[in-house]
Amino acid sequence: MKAPAPVLERGQVLYRYHDHGPDALGRRHWTRYWITDYRPGHPEQECDPAGRLLRGQCFFGCPAEHVRRDEAAGLTVLEERP
Repeated sequence: MKAPAPVLERGQVLYRYHDHGPDALGRRHWTRYWITDYRPGHPEQECDPAGRLLRGQCFFGCPAEHVRRDEAAGLTVLEERP
């Protein structure tokens, strides 16, 4: 079953984990979601009425460094586990 799209505000990022914990090397599979005003020009990627566009990227690795980088940039990090 596909997870619903997250609802975020500007300045928030969501780490949605797709596994039940790290492997032996500390790696995880997750998707990082964020809100942006950037419009890539694809008509199927319309913004909501407030002009926000939900973006996401999948990762496989150690998320701790990504979380530290987001927090250092002043973003609020949210995490969602299965």
